[in-house]
Amino acid sequence: MVTDEIENLMSALSPSDREILTLRLQGEQHAAIAAAVDCSERTVRRSLQRIRKRYVDSHDGEVVLPDDQSGTAGPGTRSATQGSELRVAGGSSPVGAAGPDEEAGSEHPTRLAEQSIGESPTVQYSDVVLHGLIGQGSFGKVYRATRRSDETTVAVKYLRKAFWRNEQAAAQLVREVSIVSKLSHPGIIKHFGWGRSRQGAAFVMMECIEGESLDSWRQSALPTVSDIVQCGIAVCDALFAAHQAGVIHADLTPGNILRRPDGTFVLTDFGFSRLLSDPAKTVSAGTPGFLAPEQLSDVFGTVSPRTDVFGIGGVLYFLQTGTAPFTGRDVAEIFARTLSSQPAPSVLDSAPDANESLDALISHCLSKEPSERPESIEQVAETLSLIHSGCEFFRRV
Repeated sequence: MVTDEIENLMSALSPSDREILTLRLQGEQHAAIAAAVDCSERTVRRSLQRIRKRYVDSHDGEVVLPDDQSGTAGPGTRSATQGSELRVAGGSSPVGAAGPDEEAGSEHPTRLAEQSIGESPTVQYSDVVLHGLIGQGSFGKVYRATRRSDETTVAVKYLRKAFWRNEQAAAQLVREVSIVSKLSHPGIIKHFGWGRSRQGAAFVMMECIEGESLDSWRQSALPTVSDIVQCGIAVCDALFAAHQAGVIHADLTPGNILRRPDGTFVLTDFGFSRLLSDPAKTVSAGTPGFLAPEQLSDVFGTVSPRTDVFGIGGVLYFLQTGTAPFTGRDVAEIFARTLSSQPAPSVLDSAPDANESLDALISHCLSKEPSERPESIEQVAETLSLIHSGCEFFRRV
């Protein structure tokens, strides 16, 4: 459904607006988009405003595209939301005790039936004090908050107002809490439970992480091969714990992995995750350019742990090149390239000085056929460890 929405929107845009939107959906900031299409940042902002207006006019609802302010702030507090669309929104002024669902003029949503979700709330709304918006994505908004019971700083994610009445969206939000609660690993974000506001809007309470996304890290630090390999090992370790618990992340992107100031990494946003015990089916949900072929077509089989092997390959590819493994003029072209028989471009094509062993591993992970990828995320970690040992050897020499 989301894919159809984007394709319909793309088809109604001018070629320049379509190119700007494609770059924005890939996580590019205004300055980078302006340079890529040879225009001013002001032109980029006006283009995104036109696109939002077109979307709002056609849906009579709230915009679900990335917010214009998402590129205006540097590294800061991040939490789990939808893909790479979450960025820090400046300011920490109080939202008010009423919460984000009780803004002036807002409609009161229908209270969701607990039986439709299958679980009862585990967090009381009265235990939450909101302080300010820190990020937002297509389906949710994230606020910095305090948990009254112990004065802990937490992050609280609400569904956007357009989805308050959508019981399926609420169930998916609660399902994320249920899945992540099965996991206990320092490299996986902690979820503390879910609740409802006084007006019935579902929310999730989670760990508030100080740090920056991998896309921001790459822009600000230009990580070395050794840095990239260590990042890969850390993410693989978190994924191995998830797989051991029967959980497939299924949405590995640079925006869903955070780097703390101490250099450790945290895997976030399990909104599209799958349980190994779930009935097998193809779900084309995630970030274009990073999705595995089996997430788009059951011709390639079903979602499995090797889907995350493809995902870690995409993340390592991005850290080496600054782009997704598969790119295109629009979402349809990106999907077509993902599903084609042509392999992802070699890292060495855009980064000639890249480590050849790492390039070979990335190509192996990005194989279109799941059976041709490394057997497990543990095998990927072992290969990364060997590459890291080689980096350290040559560094000492």
